[in-house]
Amino acid sequence: MIKIKNDYATHRDYWRSKEYLKRLFGNNVDIKSAVVQDFLDTIDSIPENPTYTIAAYGSLLNTSDIFRTMPTASNFRIGHIYGFTRIFNMGVLGRGCVLNIQHHPDEQKDVICNFIDISYEDLPEYILREGWYNIEVLEPDQYYDPEGEANDFSPVLTVIGDQSIVNRSIGVEPQLNYLHLCLTGMKEIGGWEGIQQFLGETLCYSKKTRDYVSVKQWLFTTDMVDYMITNDYSKR
Repeated sequence: MIKIKNDYATHRDYWRSKEYLKRLFGNNVDIKSAVVQDFLDTIDSIPENPTYTIAAYGSLLNTSDIFRTMPTASNFRIGHIYGFTRIFNMGVLGRGCVLNIQHHPDEQKDVICNFIDISYEDLPEYILREGWYNIEVLEPDQYYDPEGEANDFSPVLTVIGDQSIVNRSIGVEPQLNYLHLCLTGMKEIGGWEGIQQFLGETLCYSKKTRDYVSVKQWLFTTDMVDYMITNDYSKR
């Protein structure tokens, strides 16, 4: 973990320093580049707080992967966000799609998530990890934390996929090993109820129907032998 200054009041100034940006982006970093400016603008859009709660719905359902980028992560627990549905539409041809969320017309439509508390120290690492996505700060009526801790203390953050990447992914089916990673994590966080919601309500593109269907329908109607040959899983 990259340690920032102990003085909480000055940590955002430190994140803007060339010293810190070189650690994140390499010694040849151009601090005026679009990538760096997007990173700094994202930090500025998030309220200052000693801790944050992440509403994770994809690979971060799997707790074994979290500490790789967020060493301060703690207090993993089931939570819900409202007005969204999961969809596999983040990806590119030849690689397969990974998860995103999109707004749902039913404001009570819920997505089961892994709620994760992190220290402000790990906020930049979270932003970089989710580089394909836009960080969103949820309103109190958009989530439910059964422990009540997020409601009282921590801004709740989640991510929504960048539209340009979503547009390029039309016609791309899910990445199978990533799907397995997410289902393993969902079993850990949400049990069989979470698995059933994930399979029945998460959308993905089907080459057979040429439309978005539930993951359950996609699994039932996809020729997995053909899928694995097409995606060359022998090399993975």
